[in-house]
Amino acid sequence: DPAITFINYEFSNKTRNPFASLSLYFELKKIYKKYRPLCVFHYAIKANIFGSFAAKAAGVKCIAVVNGIGYAFTKRNLLFQMVKRLYRHALKIPVEVWFLNNEDGSFFIQHTMVNVKKVHILHGEGINTEHFLPDEYPHEPNSDRHFTFIIATRLLYSKGIGTLADAARVLKNQGHQFACLLVGVTDPGHPDSISQNQLLS
Repeated sequence: DPAITFINYEFSNKTRNPFASLSLYFELKKIYKKYRPLCVFHYAIKANIFGSFAAKAAGVKCIAVVNGIGYAFTKRNLLFQMVKRLYRHALKIPVEVWFLNNEDGSFFIQHTMVNVKKVHILHGEGINTEHFLPDEYPHEPNSDRHFTFIIATRLLYSKGIGTLADAARVLKNQGHQFACLLVGVTDPGHPDSISQNQLLS
């Protein structure tokens, strides 16, 4: 049976310190050279950027998975320009770049951050709701059991929490009976964080 090796590496995704990002590059490069993986899958901005550069330096094939636009692209500021430029160079390296929806893929193509020939759409990472549909589900309009929406994420505006709240208000005003469950933790150090007071208000 193939063995699974877990390698723990402490890295803060909140820091904007360029030296910390460079340390990620050198550490990943060292790991890739030591273990010589057949292919590396990178997730999230810093891993997609510095991990791709590390994979190239180590001579290892990689695939970038862009699982959302993220906070860096919410405003057209200096951070946006910097990340866009880094992505533009880094995404030349992976053999493929995977997106979870057409909108994100189109955004990267529009801003010339990725070659359209490398783009693949996964159409989400969720479960097959047709296969996992419960055998018994109360579809009757008079049922006491309400439909429940669940969102599991860090509590950031860029993760769609505000959109969920707006949608819930619309459905409530239309008279629908439902429940919303928010599963996640606050991230006080993040500039896009939703505070505990905002959640309770």
